[in-house]
Amino acid sequence: MGIATGFQTITTIVHDMERQSDAIDSAIATARATGAHLNILALGFDHTDPGFYYAGAQAIAVDGNYQQALEDAQTLETQLSEKLKPEMFSWDIRPLALRAAELGAYVRQRLRFSDLFILPRPYGEDKTVEDVALVEAALLGRQPRF
Repeated sequence: MGIATGFQTITTIVHDMERQSDAIDSAIATARATGAHLNILALGFDHTDPGFYYAGAQAIAVDGNYQQALEDAQTLETQLSEKLKPEMFSWDIRPLALRAAELGAYVRQRLRFSDLFILPRPYGEDKTVEDVALVEAALLGRQPRF
């Protein structure tokens, strides 16, 4: 089956297929080598800043931004499913739309049920604030600041 390890579940969070290709490929290779189940969270970021909008406008902005984040997550799910189709290990993909304020709590919760968490490198030329926020939420267990 592969390398004997204690890993039964590997989790990664994907919010950009191109920029996160190294982390995705690493998660797939590790799951393939160990026979672990790969759990992928296809994350659409909702960048709504509640309390920033004029009275009455917030409801429109929140709904529109959340719907766009959900569409982004579903697009990622489709792309990842195509990439994982030929793999023989077990895997699942969960599309998810989150606001920045919800990220820390959600990542902390997912870490509790995973043996290994593979994330993109947070710093570099092609990295985004989302990459930093994911790693900080995983390492520090706190709410990220954008």
